Amino acid sequence: MLDVLVCPFDKESELELFEFKTRPMGNIAQSEEKKRRSESGLKSNNNRAQGSTVKPCNTVDMDNDVVIEDGMLFCNSCLRFYPIVEEIPIILPDELREKNNDLDILRKWSNLLPEKVVKRSLPWHL
Repeated sequence: MLDVLVCPFDKESELELFEFKTRPMGNIAQSEEKKRRSESGLKSNNNRAQGSTVKPCNTVDMDNDVVIEDGMLFCNSCLRFYPIVEEIPIILPDELREKNNDLDILRKWSNLLPEKVVKRSLPWHL
């Protein structure tokens, strides 16, 4: 997906990805299966012994891929950063961004970010 994303500000530069917190994509299938089981009244994984035909909702092996729960996208051209919070990239124009939220995110992850992001990024930096 990253290879098709470009900076929304300059509309041509590729974005650099910094991953702070990830989890295997396989956990999505497991959590969806647990949710479906609880909604259908099935309470344990031993339902096959009871004659249940419930199958995992995703049989594709996704263990090699990850979901980025927290991270950051960064444009080396215009120096803008876009946080990824709870799996959602926050890609907004400068005038719609929340300065305090962005600064809190920079402070929280500053030890994992290069200096160019922490000290020189736009629309604000530490």
